[in-house]
Amino acid sequence: MPRFLHLPLCLALLSSAAVAAPSYLPGEAEYREAAPQLDEIDRRMMALANQREPNGAMNQALRQALLDYLQAHVADIHTLLETASAAGNPAAEYRLARLLEMANDPASHARACTLLQSSLARGFTPAALQMRDSCPEAIDTPTYIAQVKALPAIPTPYARYYPQPSNLPPCLPPSGNLLDLQSLDEPAFRANLYYSMREVLVDAGAQTRQARLAYPLQAQAYGCPRIEGWLARQK
Repeated sequence: MPRFLHLPLCLALLSSAAVAAPSYLPGEAEYREAAPQLDEIDRRMMALANQREPNGAMNQALRQALLDYLQAHVADIHTLLETASAAGNPAAEYRLARLLEMANDPASHARACTLLQSSLARGFTPAALQMRDSCPEAIDTPTYIAQVKALPAIPTPYARYYPQPSNLPPCLPPSGNLLDLQSLDEPAFRANLYYSMREVLVDAGAQTRQARLAYPLQAQAYGCPRIEGWLARQK
């Protein structure tokens, strides 16, 4: 009889384990707190890009509304993302880098590239794609290529952080709009990353067609429409 005295406790523990909340990454709470405001900035930027005047000029009312929103909220967003980035959250590093790029000064740009390199080192695909636009001096190096090759299989541990914003994703036909902003899921980021690396050898001295075309074939596998024509032109 005594051996059953703790049965209710055991059942309670099992029940608690079954409904336990999912584990969170470092800095996730701060990132989640900033996310709605980041999404609102993206929404306003997309509106600014798409709702132009008949002559193609930027809508000044939308521009001013975006600037007013940034002035009201950017300090709080920056603090939250700095805290999450310091804790090692790669999504926060990516979003903070994009925020810093808006400042358009050398110090902010240098910090943005440092954050993107850290985010990529943690296996966050959007950082690799953003680096190809923002940090050309740091791409296609042995370190960069090794980190791209080491990206975790999809779905990655960061799947719940998607979708994420991206400017001018290369798998889409050029729109001619420098403010073009797309919200991409995880496979779409991989497709765009591998398309942008179509001229890069996965390994130095690669000889076989499969090895030479490793990145474009991966872009094709992830559904990049623009890679089909490029592949058709390869010998």
